[in-house]
Amino acid sequence: MPDTSEYRSTKNTQAPFHTVQFKASHNSYEMREHIGTQLRFNSADPARYGCRQIEFDLHQDAGGFEWSVKHRSGDADADLTQFLSELLRWSDDRSRHDVIVVMLDLKRVDDDIAHFPDNWDAYLRRSFDAGRLALPVEVRVGNLVMWPRLVDLRDKFIFCLSGDEEHKSEYARQLDRLCFADRALGPAAIHRADFPSDPRIFVNFNGGHWKHRTQGPVLPPGYVSRVCGIDNERQWRLFASMSFNALATDNVRSSWGEFDSLQAFSGIG
Repeated sequence: MPDTSEYRSTKNTQAPFHTVQFKASHNSYEMREHIGTQLRFNSADPARYGCRQIEFDLHQDAGGFEWSVKHRSGDADADLTQFLSELLRWSDDRSRHDVIVVMLDLKRVDDDIAHFPDNWDAYLRRSFDAGRLALPVEVRVGNLVMWPRLVDLRDKFIFCLSGDEEHKSEYARQLDRLCFADRALGPAAIHRADFPSDPRIFVNFNGGHWKHRTQGPVLPPGYVSRVCGIDNERQWRLFASMSFNALATDNVRSSWGEFDSLQAFSGIG
C-alpha cells in the first residue's frame, strides 16, 4: 500500500472545504505523468505533483451518449470510462484519501439541452460509484452554502461540470444532481453577477485577467474558485496570495508549485 502521507493530509482536517487552497492539474490527461502520479504528494518535495484537482476535456461521441477525453476534435482520444475506472482503482487502494475534485470540461455536446441533465447522471451511475461523490444537495441549502470539513470528505470525489455554458447551467438548475457546475467570470462580471439567482457555487477564472491585479475576486461565503493559466513561479505566488482555491497549472512537476496538499489560508469566510 502507498504511504498514507502521499494522499492523506493530516493538517487542517477540521477546515471546511472552501477554506483551503490546492494545486490543480490543467488538462490532466495530456500530462506524461499517470493520473495517480499527479495526485501523489511528497512532503519532502511538495512542489512536485500533489494535485487535489484534475481535469478532463470531454467530447460527446457521435450517435450516442458516450464520451471521449481529448482537447480538440480530431485529436487522439480515450474513453472517459477508462479514466473513471482508474480513479476508482486509485481510491480503492488509498483508504481515507483526501477529497479529489474532478473538472469535467464539456467541449462538444450533441445532446439536446432539456435531456442532457438526466442523461448525464444516468451515464455517471453506469460508469462510476455515485456513493463516492459529494453532492450539491449536501452543500447548498437555499442561499446558504455549508461545506463539510475535510475529514468528512475523505474518500470522496467532487465532480464539477465546466465548459459549455448552456448545458451546464441547465444541469445546475436542480440541486439533486451528481455533479456541481461552474460559471466563468471575468473581473468586470464579478461586480454584475447575481449570485443568489444562480445555484452554481464553483467559479472559474482566467489567470490572464488577474495577473496585473493585487487582489483576487470577492465571492459569497462558501463559493469555490479556480484560476487557470499559471505558467511560472511569479504567477503561482501571485495567485496563491489571492483568494483562489484551486491553482491550475500545466506544470505539475515544477520547482515552485508548492502547497501542503490541502493548505488552509486566511481571508476566506
